[in-house]
This record gives sequence, C-alpha cells and structure tokens, in this order.
Amino acid sequence: MRIISLLVTGVALTYLFHFPLAQAQYVPKTLAFQGYLATASGAAVTSTTSLRFGIYIDSTRVWYAEYSTVAFSNGRCSVQLGGTAQGGQALDATTGATIANSNLPIPGFFQV
Repeated sequence: MRIISLLVTGVALTYLFHFPLAQAQYVPKTLAFQGYLATASGAAVTSTTSLRFGIYIDSTRVWYAEYSTVAFSNGRCSVQLGGTAQGGQALDATTGATIANSNLPIPGFFQV
C-alpha cells in the first residue's frame, strides 16, 4: 500500500511541476494598452504622434520603449507594448538609448 501511495504522490508532483513549464510557451510576449489623450484645453487629440512607455517595479524602470506612429482617433489610442507594428523601438531602461532589438523584450514579465 505504501508503494502505491508513493507512486501516486510521485505522479502528482511530476504533473504539478511539469504543467506550468509546458504552459509557459503560450504566455504572450506583448501587453495591450488603450488610452485617452486630450490637449490642455480638453480637446481630444486626433493626430499621429510618438509615445514613450515605461514599466516600473517599485520605483525602478525595468522596461522602456518608444512608439513613433501611434494614431489617435477622438483622443483614443491602442498600442501593443512589446510589438513593432507602430514603430516600437526598445530603449535602455536607465539611459533611454536605443537598444538593437526589434522584438522589444519585457524582461521578467510574463515568465513562469
């Protein structure tokens, strides 16, 4: 009976530890952002502009990127952070210098 109990426990632990690793490949590498921007007088922005985004943990910036072609319609925009379709360019989190990486990684995020 003890052998069966150990076998069942071993199979259960193997499943529990294997399952998250197998699912990690399906974790998205991008993050959807939607926002609204108005002028100082309250008018909705309706042009294409560049925006910079940063992700912070506590007060430390861990990810930073600039998107050069973000289109606004009635003040609303949508950006796929981590993507390159809107002119996304990875920037160094501390200096703002361009990083030669077109995939815009988000280190530490979305990792299991």
